[in-house]
Amino acid sequence: MRLVLLEDEPPAMAQLRAAVVAARPDARVEAELATLAAARAWFSTHPTPDLVISDIILADGNALALFREGRVRCPVVFATAHDAYLLEAFRCAAIDYLLKPIDPHAVARALDKHRDLRTLLAPQSAEAIAEASAAEPHARGARRRILARLGTELRAVGVDEVAYFLAGDKLTVLVTTDGHELLVDRSLSALGLELDPTTFFRTNRASLVNVRSVRSFRSLGKGRLEVKLSPARVVCVSQENGAAFKAWMGR
Repeated sequence: MRLVLLEDEPPAMAQLRAAVVAARPDARVEAELATLAAARAWFSTHPTPDLVISDIILADGNALALFREGRVRCPVVFATAHDAYLLEAFRCAAIDYLLKPIDPHAVARALDKHRDLRTLLAPQSAEAIAEASAAEPHARGARRRILARLGTELRAVGVDEVAYFLAGDKLTVLVTTDGHELLVDRSLSALGLELDPTTFFRTNRASLVNVRSVRSFRSLGKGRLEVKLSPARVVCVSQENGAAFKAWMGR
């Protein structure tokens, strides 16, 4: 994760930086900016980061101007002492609005929200899959077992026993290769981050499938696909993810 921090009070900047590092030790803070002028200069000469965490009232103006001007084209978390800008902030691509004094746990939750939204909304690309498959195994997805519930019992299910995951009614259902259904206390977004992307693919918002469970697929037109799984189920792949699914199946 590449971040830019925008805050004009040095103590608040230090607290924000510490909260980010504590929540995401591998995050890279690419810039710490204290004024609108510095922010305008930085965003005009650097690639867009993954996320901006910004105060609103700065010494030389209102940071919302950066978003109205279109200078910042990524999600933002606002961290401010003022609650009067809440509605306008969410019109400026805000994914969270934190009130000072900043709680490190709130920063961690905001970063988790960004991660989950990015996973949910961004279609998987063939390039991303290729990059992930070239990574070391522990970087691609360290999870080898999933803790699941069957009634009052807990069971550790090996990932090679998982046919697919389904989401619905605020529950995540793990379907095993022999057709058993168990409940998992994790979202599809969280599971997608922890499992090997060369083995599991998020076909749509409600399903995450193991490549070994795919029996066949066919075109529905306009880039959409119908996928037949085993145990018996049919899921659809969106137009945005159709090409990436074919690339994933062909690896």
